[in-house]
Amino acid sequence: MLRQLVLASILTASAPSWARSYDVSLSRLGDTPTDRAKYRSLAQEMGLVLAPLHIGPARTTGHSGFEYTLRVSSHNIHQTRSYWTDVSDGGVMDLGGATDAPDTLATTTIEVRKGLPFGVELGTNLSWLENSETIALGGRIRIGLLEGYQDSYSPDVSVHASVNRMLGSTDLDLTTLATGATVSYRKSILGRMSITPFFGFDFLLVQAGSHLLINPGFDVNCETSDCPDRLIVFDPLELDDADNQWSRIRYGLRLETILFAFTVQHDMPVDDLDRPDQNAISLGLSAHF
Repeated sequence: MLRQLVLASILTASAPSWARSYDVSLSRLGDTPTDRAKYRSLAQEMGLVLAPLHIGPARTTGHSGFEYTLRVSSHNIHQTRSYWTDVSDGGVMDLGGATDAPDTLATTTIEVRKGLPFGVELGTNLSWLENSETIALGGRIRIGLLEGYQDSYSPDVSVHASVNRMLGSTDLDLTTLATGATVSYRKSILGRMSITPFFGFDFLLVQAGSHLLINPGFDVNCETSDCPDRLIVFDPLELDDADNQWSRIRYGLRLETILFAFTVQHDMPVDDLDRPDQNAISLGLSAHF
């Protein structure tokens, strides 16, 4: 018991005083079946918000090409569900009613892509969740299976795999993986400009776990044998669990000049299940060399 109290004191002292409205806190969840279900739903939905987003067409940058992208994405969440108002850390997500929670969360992402020989492309990205200390660091690989010439009848086809890791949370440990494919067709317009509609499919997997948490149901005056533990850890979400796997389709349009490109994209769920999922709208501005 003494060891648990010491650990709890350390956790309390080290809690960040700069936490913002959308920083997820699990401190209100206790060791009950209901709270454990809320933790699972929250982790799944946060995993989808911070999941890799493969914005843009199938064509790679080419073996000597670089591309830098600034992307803003809006993700709708299930703000009417209790786990959002129960675990939010102050701010507009903690005003005493589900209707006060936001219906969307925004992320801002900086992405760098570099082409390699044989149609291979590597990329890295850094995403920030609005009004929070939460970021996601990720990497990806894309392989161009078919890259047609501009204005030919052949489309571009590529496959990809990526991973994003959430950083900045004192309570939640979260990793999201994605794999998928993209098909696009590039058409030149107005001489040196091109327009490219694209369509893609992604398969997402979420893995999550909690850090050591203080149980809000702990009673320091409890002296019976069934007293709740002072510290708790929630069961992890495993990749091989079907409840932590999602399928999405995406479609969009890219307008490109010699140096810059503008992309708009919509990601939407395929699964018709009563579990967390969301649509995402993304706008991207790219510079390529």
